[in-house]
Amino acid sequence: MERGAAEGTNAEIYRAGRVAVHAHPFDIVAWDIVAWDIVAWDIVAWDIVAWAIVHRAVPVVPPPSFTLALVRMRPVVPQAVRARWWLVWLVALLGAGLPVGRAGAECLRQEPGWLWNYEGTLGAAGRARMTLVIDGERVTGVYALAGSATDVVLTGRLTAGRTLRLEGRDPAGQVTARITGTFPTRDPSGRLGESPLTCDVMAGTWESLATHTRVPVQFNLQDGTAGSLAHRYAALGVTDDAIINRTALRCWLALRDGDRQTLADLVAYPLSVVVGGRRLRLRTRTQFLARYGAMITPSLRAAVLASVPRHLFVRDQGAMLGAGEIWIGATGRIVAINP
Repeated sequence: MERGAAEGTNAEIYRAGRVAVHAHPFDIVAWDIVAWDIVAWDIVAWDIVAWAIVHRAVPVVPPPSFTLALVRMRPVVPQAVRARWWLVWLVALLGAGLPVGRAGAECLRQEPGWLWNYEGTLGAAGRARMTLVIDGERVTGVYALAGSATDVVLTGRLTAGRTLRLEGRDPAGQVTARITGTFPTRDPSGRLGESPLTCDVMAGTWESLATHTRVPVQFNLQDGTAGSLAHRYAALGVTDDAIINRTALRCWLALRDGDRQTLADLVAYPLSVVVGGRRLRLRTRTQFLARYGAMITPSLRAAVLASVPRHLFVRDQGAMLGAGEIWIGATGRIVAINP
């Protein structure tokens, strides 16, 4: 092939390769090297094999960027070269020692500005909600028990995208507990079926350093929001997270204890709510209490009490208590109830 023709072909490959998304750990060689020559793609492919053998894991199908590039570059890459790339993928599967049909899964995240919220059970202590910030191997976070007004601050490390070790500190900064666990590729409880998992479930043990008590724990991912541990509710325009947390706890306790008066005090009036298929506008505490039984149904109460009233999911219109049954606004008042 003449030099001019070769350079033209490489330019076409380069432009096609640039459309691929860099969204997979197998994209270990930048697409910009395509300008070398078609032979460079063989180097990329064999680098994939090396990665697979070292990490003992490889997807059952090529990563999106790899596949997309092959499709878009079909007119400019000889068929023999494309065939070699697919053959390399089969070699990578064998090198990783994985049966065909199974994908390796790791919790690989580098998101210092994102909060991942989990819920689970800490043995006899009951329900807990945990928030993790995963920034590569560095992990920070907090957890709190249902009905508690205090947090346990977490710091630790995530090894190889799988093994998690965290230390829990009380408000005085003393280490009081340890959490050791893994992000399994399948849900140990079976509730998520056979779906392959990455960061969806954390299973392991919680240990009290004071009593040396150990209990099994499993936290399931509930939701995620942008923000920081110091200002979780910034999306709502709140600078003091305690405003939301106090209302969430008071609301949860009022529902638990059947305290209608306290719940009525927490509402921002007027409150628009749908009851029996009709939208009502409740302007006063008296109107709220008159409709209390129709709004605060047994299913609503059960859903909220099954949640942990702390570290809530948040968006610009409110912080969510339960699974969306109650929303709290920026002033710390209830702005929506969804029976």
